Amino acid sequence: MKRLTFLVALAVLPTLAEAGTIRVAVYSGPMGSWTEAAAQLNDDTWFDFDATAVGINDINTAQGLANYDAILLGSSGHNDDAFDQVFANAVLAWNTAGFGGVVTAGWVGYENYNEPFANTMGQFMAIPMELGGYCTGPGTQFTMNNIAHPVTTGVANFTLQTSTYSTYSTTGPDLPNGQSLATSCGNPHAVVVGEAGLGRSVFLGPLYQGDASYNNADVRSGDPDQLLEQALAWVACDHDIDADGDGVGDQCDRCEGFDDSLDLDDDGYPDDCDNCPDVPQPNQRDEDLDGYGFLCECDDIDPLVSPEAIEVCDGIDNDCDGDIDVGAPDDNVWYMDSDLDGEGDASATIAACLPPTGYVDNALDCDDADSAINTLAFESCDGVDNNCDGAIDEGLEDCDAPVPENEAKPAVGSDCSCDAGSSSLAPFALLVAIGVVIRRRREVAAPDL
Repeated sequence: MKRLTFLVALAVLPTLAEAGTIRVAVYSGPMGSWTEAAAQLNDDTWFDFDATAVGINDINTAQGLANYDAILLGSSGHNDDAFDQVFANAVLAWNTAGFGGVVTAGWVGYENYNEPFANTMGQFMAIPMELGGYCTGPGTQFTMNNIAHPVTTGVANFTLQTSTYSTYSTTGPDLPNGQSLATSCGNPHAVVVGEAGLGRSVFLGPLYQGDASYNNADVRSGDPDQLLEQALAWVACDHDIDADGDGVGDQCDRCEGFDDSLDLDDDGYPDDCDNCPDVPQPNQRDEDLDGYGFLCECDDIDPLVSPEAIEVCDGIDNDCDGDIDVGAPDDNVWYMDSDLDGEGDASATIAACLPPTGYVDNALDCDDADSAINTLAFESCDGVDNNCDGAIDEGLEDCDAPVPENEAKPAVGSDCSCDAGSSSLAPFALLVAIGVVIRRRREVAAPDL
């Protein structure tokens, strides 16, 4: 009759918390660091947690457990007598009915494997309620064996720098669909997952709630922190409520509307919602809030600078392609001026914000190999279009003009004729042309952009 009453109570439990918030009860014996573990979760590094350090009477009834989506259990390592049969019965019914998940951390089995309620707790723990094994540290390494699982995806192998102990299971998975996901001290069962009825369970080897005298502050951040948060998210969520069908329940879905399993850089953030999908950036740091992580752009202070920005003429690499002002839509077309007469060649151009050396802002030159030929030059009687107007030797009467070697003087009556009394303008034209070149060089040296 008591069993029926409990199940009826479970049937009317409230639904999961508001989407995105995972309610966690954190419990261990009186000497455990459960308050520190709760604070660790509430910094919301990976998921949005509402974690509460509780006493056993807060979670040993259906009504008490109804306030949470997951519970984190641990022991201090000092035989605290933290658990009892009433608690074990309540959690087993709650977990197997699918109303919440369980994560157990180091020392739970070690302290309680001989207790009368051990068999009941073993039915919702991912590993048997066993003595297990432990490593002494600092320096214990955790190696991820399966980074495809939601509990370990994006978690890098890590070494505990200060913790004097960590634990592992000597038996391995003890629940349906169980898997061992990490190795420590040469044992492959340092992180174990499984399913209890409709609920989920995870065992973690690090001493998240061990006595602080075990120097376990090194599990509060980085990869150990990510491992803990992902374990709780995996057990807590109702994965049957999955609007985008990616296998991750809506409450824990990091990338709603997209497949959370696509994470090419293995940083724990699905590619479609990763601000730096090609480079691992677990903290998703983005100082300028432009949608690009600081590892994936060249200036994380200026929101106008990013790989998607448009390059403009401002002396800055706006689009982070390694080039400054190259390809800017507001750039100018410049023309090569090989003969340095101030006039450019229409067939040799370059686009740039400022004129490169040897380029000018006009395409007036008809012979860029001869500085004496340009639009301001005087026409000479030499068979050449000296002033670039499209005509050769037009309007000239120059008997004294030099004739190129092996060429005859123009015949009388041609455009360039020899009439008595005419004088050559060639020396004067040369002086004028030199002056024009000097003036244009000065103008090009300070272009008006």
